[in-house]
Amino acid sequence: YNDINTINYSYSSTQLNITVGREYSIEDINLIDQEIDTILNSIINESMTDFEKILSVHDYIINNTVYDSNCFEDISLCVNDHTAFGVIYDHEAVCEGYAHTIDIMLRALQIPTVRLSSNTHQWSAVYHNGGWYHLDATWDDPVTTNGDNVLVHRFFLLTSEELITEDSSTSHVYESRFINFME
Repeated sequence: YNDINTINYSYSSTQLNITVGREYSIEDINLIDQEIDTILNSIINESMTDFEKILSVHDYIINNTVYDSNCFEDISLCVNDHTAFGVIYDHEAVCEGYAHTIDIMLRALQIPTVRLSSNTHQWSAVYHNGGWYHLDATWDDPVTTNGDNVLVHRFFLLTSEELITEDSSTSHVYESRFINFME
């Protein structure tokens, strides 16, 4: 789990203390892993290519999750929306919850992935076919005015150049010097 949510430190002339806060407890991880195993066993088979596995995870999350607009508008209304619990158990989340779940599921399939963040958004980078690609399950699960559940693949395995072309809102702007492996 790539789940560090805080890093604090204190120091004196002789000692440096670093404290790392984690998003998930051991109990949380066990609960999530049990459900992830069940989900993956139902959507993945050994004959699938990595591309098909990535697509199955992407589509499963979108088909079983609704973007929680209320949480986005008022953070006090968020319960599990920023974690994999929101996607897996509540079936609603915001971008961080989508990205956490993609990360956990693909790592369980031994497909390299990291979460990327801008000031306003979080999505995934996935290593596939010899290179790194962007995957944004949140934006591929658009909020509709009539409540229909929609699945698109507009932000599925894009190069950085393709992502910049597709993203007219600049939500996918990230500090590339920290993740220059993608370039």
